[in-house]
Amino acid sequence: MLLAGLSEFFIIASIIYALKTLKAPHPLMGTVFRLGLLVTLCASTLGSLYFLDILNVGEYHKLFTFISKHVALTAFIIGAGWGFYNSKTKKIIGITLLISALTSLALNTTQELSLLSMAIMLIAILFTLFCMRSSINELKLLATGTIILLSTLFWGAIISNQDLMIAVYHTCVAGFYFLTTLSFKKNDGA
Repeated sequence: MLLAGLSEFFIIASIIYALKTLKAPHPLMGTVFRLGLLVTLCASTLGSLYFLDILNVGEYHKLFTFISKHVALTAFIIGAGWGFYNSKTKKIIGITLLISALTSLALNTTQELSLLSMAIMLIAILFTLFCMRSSINELKLLATGTIILLSTLFWGAIISNQDLMIAVYHTCVAGFYFLTTLSFKKNDGA
């Protein structure tokens, strides 16, 4: 699975870029988005080792991917987008979404509720887009990144080669992280 392994490096690069670029809009939320990024960074690093047949770390890759899928991406969106939540109500909604993602992670350990986690993640993105509506350039970047992320549903349905399908998925995820980082880059609000 050469393409799948190599494409993990796109995600790794986009996450390192996010970690180096984004400032914490709030100390606690800075920790939240960095933890979300670090979980996904671990998943991608382990994935590259696994898919390139360097180390047999498939179980660890699966674990970190599970955590990333169910809570890390939502944590990244809420934590990095925190500066756009410019009212107490918006901050409460952000925290509620984060708690919902953590609850979904816990529920998914005993039963398959992936759609719940995906719905929470999409609601977090849509809520953040709503909060950014006065920052048109940032809004466009996050919206484009979200469209690229959602396009994985389309590509997964039409690509039959598993190696290529995973590589396209990884590339889309990396594009999402990169564009989202650009959308949050200038946001220094608290």
